[in-house]
Amino acid sequence: MNNSQSVSQSSDIFSQASYDCNIEQENLQMDSTCYETLLSRLKTSMNKNDKQITIEDFNKVIHDCRSCIEQCLNLVIQELEDSTNFKTCYFLENAISILQMLSNFIKRVLELIPLFCCNVKSFPIITGEIILFVFNHCKNSEYIYGANISIAEQQLKDIFRACHELQLTYLMTMEKYYTFNLNEREEFDVLLEALDINLRICDVVQSLDIKTMAEQWKSYTSICEKYSKDLQDKDVYSKCIRQLSGMVKSNLKLVLDMPTASGMEKVVLRHVKVASFGIKISSKMSNIFKTGKNDYDVIVDLLIHLYIYNNSYMELFMGTSSKVISLIQENVALALQSLVAVLVNDNIFLNHITSLKGTYTDERYVGYMLLLTSIMRIILLNNVKISGDIKLRIIERIFNYLPNGHTWFNVGLTFKSELKGGYYKYFGFLEHLLIVVHALARTLNCEEYSVLERIMYLSLLHTDCLKALFAVDLWVLLMRSNDPRLIANTTLSLLKVYQKLNKSRTFQMSPQKVFLIYAIRNLFKLCAVQDKVLIFGKLSLLDTLDVWIGMEAKELIVLQRREEDKCIGGVLNNMVHGIMGKDKVESMADHPFEFLVKAWQKVCPCKFDANISEFAYLCVERITALTNSVLGVISKEYVIKIHNVIANILKSGNEKLIYILFPIFCKFYESHLNINDAQKVLSDTLICLININDDIRHHIFVTLNRNKIDKLLQFIETNSSLLNYFSKYNYMLDFSAVEFKKQLDTMGSVCFSHECLSAHRNNSTVETTKSHSNFDLNIDSLFDDPESEPCPKKVKLNEHEDVLEKLEESASRLCNVKHDLSDEQKLRITNVCTKLKDIVE
Repeated sequence: MNNSQSVSQSSDIFSQASYDCNIEQENLQMDSTCYETLLSRLKTSMNKNDKQITIEDFNKVIHDCRSCIEQCLNLVIQELEDSTNFKTCYFLENAISILQMLSNFIKRVLELIPLFCCNVKSFPIITGEIILFVFNHCKNSEYIYGANISIAEQQLKDIFRACHELQLTYLMTMEKYYTFNLNEREEFDVLLEALDINLRICDVVQSLDIKTMAEQWKSYTSICEKYSKDLQDKDVYSKCIRQLSGMVKSNLKLVLDMPTASGMEKVVLRHVKVASFGIKISSKMSNIFKTGKNDYDVIVDLLIHLYIYNNSYMELFMGTSSKVISLIQENVALALQSLVAVLVNDNIFLNHITSLKGTYTDERYVGYMLLLTSIMRIILLNNVKISGDIKLRIIERIFNYLPNGHTWFNVGLTFKSELKGGYYKYFGFLEHLLIVVHALARTLNCEEYSVLERIMYLSLLHTDCLKALFAVDLWVLLMRSNDPRLIANTTLSLLKVYQKLNKSRTFQMSPQKVFLIYAIRNLFKLCAVQDKVLIFGKLSLLDTLDVWIGMEAKELIVLQRREEDKCIGGVLNNMVHGIMGKDKVESMADHPFEFLVKAWQKVCPCKFDANISEFAYLCVERITALTNSVLGVISKEYVIKIHNVIANILKSGNEKLIYILFPIFCKFYESHLNINDAQKVLSDTLICLININDDIRHHIFVTLNRNKIDKLLQFIETNSSLLNYFSKYNYMLDFSAVEFKKQLDTMGSVCFSHECLSAHRNNSTVETTKSHSNFDLNIDSLFDDPESEPCPKKVKLNEHEDVLEKLEESASRLCNVKHDLSDEQKLRITNVCTKLKDIVE
């Protein structure tokens, strides 16, 4: 609630007679004679001896005090407007006297008469209105008195103290001595109105004095707690949280917007303390009303807002000083954790947080994801008993929101996590999220894990890379601590999915192919050696070629129980034939790695037509992946040969090939080659590349800077012709999170769409939903028996016999020439046999 709201609300008190900024002058004209008469009568009533005081006297005194205070302060305004100022201090002193006398009078009555709402209905409301009226006057004193404020400076201090004393007496009475019978509708209404007035007092005193604000809020929560059973289905919680949210946000904004000049420390600390106090009161109120029918929209909005301002965000995007960040961490962040810990015990809140409508892409994305992370951490640390369904809904929510986080996961946000032994380590945003989701996922039972497994399967078949990457990394973490049989079964299941999808033409250039291969490779590494051999033996190499060509050499070695060179050579032979196609590469050379060199020579652009086909690019990508996988075991002699072939390809100037090959060209210099081994080739290649265009120069600089290969960087520094070209890119080393975020934002809306579907959309007039997949797919069908699946191009029934007869005839002819078959031809026959075996099993 802002200041203008406070003033406008207070203007409704005392029959619209308060001093709002827009009060008309005629309403302020007072009959001083009537005022003096009322003042005299009031003093007489409050000076009665104890035996003469009755309930009727108490009710009358409260009403007369309100009228008299109203007239006092309005006469002050009238004096100021008339520019006389003769009686300004006199009227203020009268108001001070009335407040003091009323406070003492209430204390006397408490000792004499029990206060029930049925006989003193006016006390909670009218006394609260008096306090609110006076505090509002103090709050707006600079506006009311203007240049004349020095005249009444002392009186204003005294009237605040007197009102504060009355406030304490009033709150004590409400908490301990005043009693409501909430079975009576009228008394219940009085309580609700009194709570509203006290909430408005809380808002006003926030800007006057922290101690006074704290006392007001603590008493307010105590009254709510006292009658909480009857208030659960009212909107008390919502009103309170709405006001607290505004208070916390406004104070935090002041802290972050405030200059860090010397002398501002106390002001900053005050606002941080107020924000922290507001969060603590929110925790108290959330605990009191945890069984109520609460609207959690406001509290969720507040939580998201607070989680935006984490340490990393403030440092990267706001330039907040370390002192201010430390203050916020010590006060606001700790209070925030306590608030979430209270809310996590409320299933209604958890259901609400996992069913929010809409998505976020701005800063609120960070806040929401960190809120979900915090909820998961608290569930784990406090061992909160919640259903597996809610855990899965939280995890699924994370997966569903991942595609919107392209900017925020790459902009450089980091989070500190405590490790065993009291050590700390910083993790990126996505890593931080992954660690917590993994910990929560490990608490799922078998049935719940099956649901999570399906979520991960579907994520691999989604077109978004973040979602798929997260699914694979989570899967790998879970498998590390699982039964080896489960790891093997999961890997084999994914391979079967891959085999089925690989038959689809649209799958070949889809992101899902990349995701599945990445998942299979990582899970395969976790399998036991005997399981790896069994899995590999059940599959056709050619059907799953792209899976294996990126495997590390040590993974390929275990697939066959032979000497290392023969094993790698045999696998390389088969793979290169699979990559290049039949008759493109000669059979096994004298040395297995010589065979790889010949494969590189075959993919050199000069071997293809002027217009390089997509198949040629695919061959280059596959041979690059295969070379990368065996780089750890290949000898230096062959590294130099492959390096020189790649250098020639790079110098051809084909930009697409440069983007594919330059990273592995640089990787040769990490630990395999020295500059002296190929200095001239390296120099000629770099000079050729940097003369192509700015895009290529930019790519080269980014690749070198990202990989930090010292040998190459030192070589460039000592080569003046190269150094001049790269000097213009030095500005890129000055990282600006704000500028980088702008660049990422421009890419945030880019998503994969297959050209077939794009054409269909352009020609279609009806499209009601947006698909995240580039081909129609029913995941349940991927694990069905092949015979039960509908075949997209089913052979006609009357053609079955013809196909079988031709197959039998071909098999007989091959038997007659079996001694003349080459190794390549035998491999092809083996693959055909495997396919035929799959049909009859």
